[in-house]
Amino acid sequence: MIAALKPAAHLLSKFGGHRQAAGLTLPNRNLEEFYKVLVAEAGRQAANVAEAVAWLEAELGEADLNLETASQVEVFEPFGTANPRPQFLIKGLVILSLRLVGAAGQHMQAKLLLGKTEVPGIMFNAAGIAKKLKVGDTVDATAELIREEWNGQRLKLKIVEMKINQQSNG
Repeated sequence: MIAALKPAAHLLSKFGGHRQAAGLTLPNRNLEEFYKVLVAEAGRQAANVAEAVAWLEAELGEADLNLETASQVEVFEPFGTANPRPQFLIKGLVILSLRLVGAAGQHMQAKLLLGKTEVPGIMFNAAGIAKKLKVGDTVDATAELIREEWNGQRLKLKIVEMKINQQSNG
């Protein structure tokens, strides 16, 4: 974050922070110029990013979708910035049901099936993708394994990314 502000330092009264957060004081008279410098810097930095890369721990199959696997993942807690929660690739999930949840209907909740194993999933800020899906579609997902402890214990997928299998759309 600080690196992004340095080209505009001459416009700021003060600024500080670290890699993931920054604070600044900006005189009103410099706002328009600050915006221009920040947009130019964002464009410069974006040009240096070749492609977003997803770091996946493994591909999981039907036999892995259980609380035992979630327990194995939990051994590596606490998760945070320096130790992100592992993400896994799960191919061939069939959508059994889906609905939008949240105050503005912005999150997607789904029941998914892999082989004979049914598992619930949630994807945050996914109203757009939910509108492209229908019951019976087959998807590949990047997900985190979550132990849900409401009304007993069960595995839940926190879906990070989802791609509709071309085969399911004909």
